[in-house]
Amino acid sequence: MRVEWFRLDLKDSQLVHLYEDHVDKNTDQSQSYRRRTKLNHQELQKGNASLKLSSVQISDKGHYKCFIQSKSWSDDATVDFKVEAVGRPPVITVDGFDHSGGLHLQCESEGWYPEPDLEWLNSEGVRLSSETTETHRNADRFSVKHTIIVHHSVGKIHCRVKLRHHMLETQIITTSTFCFEPFITSYFVFRYHTFKNTRSVVDIRLEWFRPDLKEAQLVHLYEDHEDRNTDQIESYRGRTELNHQELQRGNASLKLSSVQVSDEGRYKCFIQSKSWSDDATVDVHVEAVGTPPVITVDGFDDSGGLHLQCESKGWNPEPDLEWLNSEGVSLSSETTETHRNTDGFRVKHTIIVYERDRMIHCRVKMRHHMLDTMVINSNHDKLQEVKRKIQEEHDQLKEDMSRIQECSSECNQLVQYGNRR
Repeated sequence: MRVEWFRLDLKDSQLVHLYEDHVDKNTDQSQSYRRRTKLNHQELQKGNASLKLSSVQISDKGHYKCFIQSKSWSDDATVDFKVEAVGRPPVITVDGFDHSGGLHLQCESEGWYPEPDLEWLNSEGVRLSSETTETHRNADRFSVKHTIIVHHSVGKIHCRVKLRHHMLETQIITTSTFCFEPFITSYFVFRYHTFKNTRSVVDIRLEWFRPDLKEAQLVHLYEDHEDRNTDQIESYRGRTELNHQELQRGNASLKLSSVQVSDEGRYKCFIQSKSWSDDATVDVHVEAVGTPPVITVDGFDDSGGLHLQCESKGWNPEPDLEWLNSEGVSLSSETTETHRNTDGFRVKHTIIVYERDRMIHCRVKMRHHMLDTMVINSNHDKLQEVKRKIQEEHDQLKEDMSRIQECSSECNQLVQYGNRR
């Protein structure tokens, strides 16, 4: 049997994959498909001639035909193959303020195929009109860029890029970027060693409680063959679970769902029956990754410095926040604040950025977790361009002055020569 996959929409090098005489024969295979196609020989014996294409590229889209031929029969099928590429999350650039106080924002995303839609939305989901729109295509991929001017806006503004069922979005607070909810592990199991007296397990009283709390210590109570949580701490309602089947096997582990930072502390399990009792203590440490840092632009000062504020919340334990320039060098914060509540730690740092700093990162770290937000100070490029033009004018002025001096010297020589005559 001969199985041939080829492209109908290409003029040259149409072969995608060839199977003949029980082996793959891809000597004449199109160069772009080399080492990316695979025909499952075992499946082929069952009548399945499907071709696997790896490392899919945008150039792979097109019309494919499979032709199968044996001594006694032949068949073919055509496939129209479409490729979608999801680009990068949108990046918001702060272009500064205009004379009317409007904040100029630019949103850009690249690497999409086919062309996506980009839109600005306010906190209520109402679409906002873009000032300018640009679309470019490079190496079969699209990049989109839209600008907007925000006047006296309060709350979130969204930059959203959509392609069919794909969507990427960046949320901003007036002039800030990236605001999401904190993440904490969904559940935790308090492990308790398996006790041996399983014969009397049906008659036990099992109590999980918090010895480090002054009042309302009960976390979970099992007694008389059922859970009895009337006096349970309010914050644990609906979040604790004792597996009764496992309990029959001597496993008194407690499952705690929707873990919160306030769950951190010391827990004790006390088991008692008519003939014996036992207990165990567990220290629980909750690690919570907070919101990605939010950068807020507070305007410019008289010296041209751009005031930035970075804030992140919902962390536990306390994280480290630092500012970095485009080269990864740490920058000194003007002010620092740290607050703690039941949801964890909130950190806030401010900095003043001058024209030499084009790309600024605000990074929050805690142990092996790290979140980073970047802001692009486009005033850097504008000021650099102004400086370049001033330098060119300065150089031109020096050149003109030099010519004037040369001309003046020649004129003086002519006057002296005339006086002598």
